[in-house]
Amino acid sequence: MFWLLIGLFSLQLIVVLLLFIGFGRTHRPDPEIGILQSENRGKGLSVIIPFCNEEQRILPLIESINQAHLPDAIEFIFVDDGSTDKTYSVISSNIRTPFKLIRNEGRPGKKGGVQTAVRQANYSHIITLDADVSFSPLYLIEAACFNQDDLTIFPVRMKGGNFVQQVGSFEFSFLQLLTFGLAGYGQPLLCNGANLGFRRSTYLELDPDRDDYGVASGDDIFLLREMKKQQKHITAISNTSVLVTTQSPDSVSGLLKQRKRWFGKMAKMMNIPSFLSIFLLISIQIGFFLSFFGLKSSFVFFLPLGIKLVAEWLTDMVMVRGISPLRLLMLIIHQFWYPLYLILLLIPVKREERWVKSN
Repeated sequence: MFWLLIGLFSLQLIVVLLLFIGFGRTHRPDPEIGILQSENRGKGLSVIIPFCNEEQRILPLIESINQAHLPDAIEFIFVDDGSTDKTYSVISSNIRTPFKLIRNEGRPGKKGGVQTAVRQANYSHIITLDADVSFSPLYLIEAACFNQDDLTIFPVRMKGGNFVQQVGSFEFSFLQLLTFGLAGYGQPLLCNGANLGFRRSTYLELDPDRDDYGVASGDDIFLLREMKKQQKHITAISNTSVLVTTQSPDSVSGLLKQRKRWFGKMAKMMNIPSFLSIFLLISIQIGFFLSFFGLKSSFVFFLPLGIKLVAEWLTDMVMVRGISPLRLLMLIIHQFWYPLYLILLLIPVKREERWVKSN
């Protein structure tokens, strides 16, 4: 059993290293700001922000917009999907940049809101953002420069201070590594609508053939699926300059609701690599407990545990762009939390409220 565990966790480490290589292929040189402004001159960008009851979470986005360097031609389109709180008042009272507010005229839900906004957008290139993200002052300039293909996958980072947010960010780090690692090999599997770019004409070309509007979420994954099906050009850019940051759910129930929503849309795109990934994931969790309890008989089981920790430490260090004693402590706690979390995902819980209206 010892050598089987060594082989299992060595395989995990090899997969992580291969994903790092793919991730590296998605990095682009950061041009000088003067070059960026020159390249963006005459190019328009429509930034679409769907929202539903985001009164308590939208201020970081507004502040990011207020502090941002803007391309010459840009519009901000906020799409209200039936909010009943004061989100619009928060936007209008705090934003210092001209913006447009429209109502979702399509099927209720985030996908319908994005569809409505794309049809009314004035510019050829689109970026969709979630209403609870924040970004650096140069983000819009650089994103406009890089967003030139049919679909452009941009990075997202989850952060937070409490225990649940910290452990939730570990899983998200690996999902981001998987996103950009596979995209670096020309096999994109995931993307995130919190920070996604695409060509307006391509979106409108593919939209009539999409059959996913009856699914509440997945504005990002189903668009990626359609782009791949029609062999459109897809690029992933992992530069930190085009990174957006969002808060991880701060409660166990919130985390489970969000992840069940994510896994629900991913389940509709399952293929052989996906099944193999899930099998490896489950095997690793079983292997961890076999190694942990194996310590009762021999300390040599520290070796497979060490290989596993190195693989996951490297993932977190690279994707979070740093390491700290707190992150190391949370990594150890994560070893015991994550198997329990996977079991909890199998227990039915109330679905997340934000974008479920299209059911």
